[in-house]
Amino acid sequence: MQSGLRPRGRRALIGLCTVTMLLVAVIATGAPPAAAQGAVNAPFGFVDQVTSGQSGVLVSGWVIDADTTAAIDIHIYRDGAFLDAYKANGSRPDVAAVYPTSGAAHGFAKIYATPEGRHTFCVYGINVGVAATNTLLGCRSVNVTHDPFGWLDRVQRVPGTRDLVATGWALDAETPNPLRIHVYANGAFVGEAAANGYRGDVAAAYPLLGGTAAFSLRFPAAEDVLNVCAYALGVGPGAAWAVLGCTTVNVSSAAFGYLDSARVGDWRLHVRGWAYDPDTADPIMVHFYVDGIFAGAASADSRRDDVAAVLPGYGAQHGYDLDLWLWAGATQVCAYAINVGAGPASSVLGCQALPPMPPAGSGTGRRIVYANLSQRVWLVGDNGLVDHTYLVSGKYLDPPEGTYAVYAFQRYADAGHDGITMDYFVAFHPAGVGYGFHTIPLFADGTPLQSESELGSFRSSGCVRQRRSDAIYLWNWARYGDPVVLRYV
Repeated sequence: MQSGLRPRGRRALIGLCTVTMLLVAVIATGAPPAAAQGAVNAPFGFVDQVTSGQSGVLVSGWVIDADTTAAIDIHIYRDGAFLDAYKANGSRPDVAAVYPTSGAAHGFAKIYATPEGRHTFCVYGINVGVAATNTLLGCRSVNVTHDPFGWLDRVQRVPGTRDLVATGWALDAETPNPLRIHVYANGAFVGEAAANGYRGDVAAAYPLLGGTAAFSLRFPAAEDVLNVCAYALGVGPGAAWAVLGCTTVNVSSAAFGYLDSARVGDWRLHVRGWAYDPDTADPIMVHFYVDGIFAGAASADSRRDDVAAVLPGYGAQHGYDLDLWLWAGATQVCAYAINVGAGPASSVLGCQALPPMPPAGSGTGRRIVYANLSQRVWLVGDNGLVDHTYLVSGKYLDPPEGTYAVYAFQRYADAGHDGITMDYFVAFHPAGVGYGFHTIPLFADGTPLQSESELGSFRSSGCVRQRRSDAIYLWNWARYGDPVVLRYV
């Protein structure tokens, strides 16, 4: 359909709005801004920790009153009942670094003997002026338990073996000593370990219990599929044991991985993915077949940090990213991981359907290719690979064959007659005719001039009709000056 790019009756509206914004700066430590304090400077601060330990519950944090550099009182409540009051005068150099005029003597930290169960601690800063402006610094809940607790972090295979390693951490508030850990696989006991390794993250979360909590146990896998569970053995009056977690592990020797993407280009196919064999940490070979015909092989030895993150112990050299020669008419590519050691000879990594390649003689590099006789468009990126291809509806042998350029974008357009409108107009013919790509036009009553199922056939009077999603894709993809290569193929 030809169009002179006349604006439609409905126009795109760009509104200029005046927005009034109130910007409130709050320091990450939790201090309220001065504007929120009113006429009286209320205390401000933060409850850093409420954590359980062998001797009770630690409540710590800091508080400042802007009306004085001296330490002020705090009140502590447990489960809504008053528990304690004292002056927050502990040294906090980190607070002084943010509030240098207030000094460092504003910290509080105290341990409270607390019954077993879940409890909530709230801390208030007591104002040196008006009592009504006392500030709630924060409330934290904590579970006080005599039971052992922790987590089974991971069960992973040792490369080149059928051994597994279970790792995690465990603590018990009843003892500072390392706990005993029992591991079971498919219900059978496979070994014991001591949770005697240091874990800085655990120490930060449970400062009263320390960081001696990590465990690691290596054991052989008796079956291909195992349900592995880890248990912490308790001490004292709590539970005798606690489950730290269970996970299912496949100890198969089959190679596996994934074909992430397969993209066509100018007489080439770009494939990307990853593959590994659990029997080795070394890269393995991947074979590629196009329509059942061997098309090439490569070592999966490029770096894939995302794969290494989920396969610890195997390194990152398990990716493939390469070009294969592609012939016209190819429809599918399949990738296979070649096994080493025990297991099947190969494993399929995936198959993907292939769109047709851009026609021969359509140029190189970034461009829009319109094959008039095939009624298909290709959007080819700077790297020569097809970003998107789809069927369209244009006019037979029109516009004239040649190379044009994108010169205009019009969000809304019309045909100039019968109330026919179209959207997302990308113009490529400036010679007074106004050819372009756009959505399937609509009559004035909203009825489309053709169905999407008719795309791929000649239905237009000149311009190129597209499915709405394809028109939006092109609108966002195209740039001013992009070559539009039109061929009668």
